[in-house]
Amino acid sequence: MEIDEPVDILHFIPVLLEIIPEDQDSLRKALIKYNDKKWNQAPELRVGLLWVEVKNILENHVQPIDADWKKKLVLSFNSKGRSS
Repeated sequence: MEIDEPVDILHFIPVLLEIIPEDQDSLRKALIKYNDKKWNQAPELRVGLLWVEVKNILENHVQPIDADWKKKLVLSFNSKGRSS
């Protein structure tokens, strides 16, 4: 069984931003602000703990999952991110 390399959350936030519609200002701003503040974090945090913080941002902005873009966002995050 092949194990995927951990993904740096700061490299993955731009992928999430591509999925989020432009009119979702609050969510987009929250992710951009988070990304800008965490650029100098240790690599081990960027592939671990910081995923949980981004998950919390997403949970605060996309629930309920009632649009196609939200479904795509959750699937993308869970496929590359941490589903914990």
